[in-house]
Amino acid sequence: MKNTISIFILWGVLCMSSCTYQKVDKNQVGAGLNHSDIVGKWSQVNKNEKTPYIEAIELKNDSTVEIQITDSTGKKNISGKWKPGSKKIVGSTPIISVSVQYDIKIYFYLDHTIHLLLMKLRKENNKMVMTSPDYRFEKEQKAHTECSK
Repeated sequence: MKNTISIFILWGVLCMSSCTYQKVDKNQVGAGLNHSDIVGKWSQVNKNEKTPYIEAIELKNDSTVEIQITDSTGKKNISGKWKPGSKKIVGSTPIISVSVQYDIKIYFYLDHTIHLLLMKLRKENNKMVMTSPDYRFEKEQKAHTECSK
């Protein structure tokens, strides 16, 4: 009887503590977009009362990010990192499992606190949009200029 209880407890602990990852292709980011599609400057389009207020995010090719924020001390430029998204499933049973899926993970430190943004990507009206529950960014389009001779 003791062995049965021990095995049951061990099985329960394994089920609750196991997690799986579904890795996404490095060139694919999300919403059918490639890495090169999302690199560039993204501007905040909804004004909110969230502190710190993020004005813009610039995703760079080397997986670094420059973030322009405004907080109680004024405007700052903060460096951070970004990674293509993945799907994480915590728990391995249908009863006890939670799925978290995102297209881009952005993280940075501000005042000795790590900030983490899990963003979804999509195209709306020919614009690239990156959203989270608190933020909405649109990718800035590069101006096309033609030189006439």
